Amino acid sequence: MRFSNGNFSLHQFLAIVLLCSSAFNVSAAPHQSPNSSDALDKQIAATLAALAAGEIQDARILARQMAWRFPKYALAQLLTAELESTAAFQDVKAADLNPISQQLIDLLSEAQTRLKSAQAKETVKEDRASQKFSILPNTIIQIGKNLSNLLVIDLEQSTINHIVGNNQSPTLIQQHYIGSGKGGYGKQIEGDNKTPLGVYTITGKRLDSSLPDLYGSGAMTLNYPNALDRHLGRTGYGIWIHGVPHAQRSRAPRSSEGCVTMSNDHIVSLMNQVDPLDTLVILTRGLSYATDAKRVGSQQRYQQLFTHFQRTIRSGNESQIAELYDSPKGPPMQRPLTSLVDYMAEIDARDITIVMNPALPVNYQHLESRFLVMKGQFGPKNEHKITLYWRELENGEWRIATEVWNSPTT
Repeated sequence: MRFSNGNFSLHQFLAIVLLCSSAFNVSAAPHQSPNSSDALDKQIAATLAALAAGEIQDARILARQMAWRFPKYALAQLLTAELESTAAFQDVKAADLNPISQQLIDLLSEAQTRLKSAQAKETVKEDRASQKFSILPNTIIQIGKNLSNLLVIDLEQSTINHIVGNNQSPTLIQQHYIGSGKGGYGKQIEGDNKTPLGVYTITGKRLDSSLPDLYGSGAMTLNYPNALDRHLGRTGYGIWIHGVPHAQRSRAPRSSEGCVTMSNDHIVSLMNQVDPLDTLVILTRGLSYATDAKRVGSQQRYQQLFTHFQRTIRSGNESQIAELYDSPKGPPMQRPLTSLVDYMAEIDARDITIVMNPALPVNYQHLESRFLVMKGQFGPKNEHKITLYWRELENGEWRIATEVWNSPTT
């Protein structure tokens, strides 16, 4: 839903919520700090759940508690004011008689996004229980042995999923609300205010003391544009995961210039938990799930593709090597890196990370094919890294669009 700059009351919004939403259960989390953003997420979800179920009196009590516990959270104050006004049988004049402000639009958008996200989580939980779906979204085909943290950010649902572990024991340890670019997602050019879609690494961390207040209590910088982005002609820079101004608890779901934003205690917690060297960030739009058995079939197919790459590179046959690549000019490999081929050939295909690169929205998909990302580490101390970006041809075959070799010796 979009809110236009006209006369619009929160009561109208709540009526729409009641029509398009169904109730969902929200359980309290034990041993949780009463002032944490996790506690706030539970409180706002419970309040919106009560509204969705038509339990206005319960919602009024929950909203009042939330406003008292989190006085800086503007949405809590707004819901409290409107629900108290409803109890007095009168509308809040600012909501009804004056043109709706951008701040109110942002708060209403956040409320709706949180409600939809909470409902989506419940649906996934039920499907996982009934159909034994994997904890891993379909875009993640295989987690490599050198990867410990996956940050899967669903820009459509404004949610981050922090997954730890390997293929045998992936565990979802955190899931919460985030904001993203005011231009939407699928970044193409500098200044479009969109958040990229793709597979990224963390290049650094910035602490509170080194940041303007806009970025809150911390930030992690991403390697946008990566090699695939540059290959596709995408421009721009400075895509970060960061906090919010200290006077705020959160930002609207579409409010940044392309960065991912989250509450300050969430960003601080996340920065303390992840090491950039073993963390992968996936910026995607909408998540789907299947069984682990179905993923195994995909793993075997793409493991064979990687093994074919290894054998062909090691053979040294120039014409066969050229056939691996999308470019008619053959591989863009730097010749000094050929000394690493013997080491690279020792990688077990079961130990690499394989991710289907998130696709652009439908109206942009004519600009690109499907892409597959493979990441592996090799060498005596795993000091060398290779990233392959494969492009799917119309006949279903895969060719390397671009690649990155990282080595301390080059």
